[in-house]
Amino acid sequence: MLCRGGYWQLEHIRTRGYSINAEGLSIGITAVGAAIVHPTNGRPVAAVSISGPSSRITPDYFESYGSAIHNAAESITTSLM
Repeated sequence: MLCRGGYWQLEHIRTRGYSINAEGLSIGITAVGAAIVHPTNGRPVAAVSISGPSSRITPDYFESYGSAIHNAAESITTSLM
């Protein structure tokens, strides 16, 4: 179930190409992840992510980590063709 604004968040993640979980599940842990999609139908089939202490994965690095994770997911998707 999505909370209010959840659909906007999903669209933002799709547009950006990666998601960020900053202490959403575990205090002190942050993760950045991206979907690996089926090459013909575009549906998610797996994911790739990095996680670590929030003191080391700070907002200053979200964009660079997100870009790297997104690129890795796209490379994997391409290799599935």
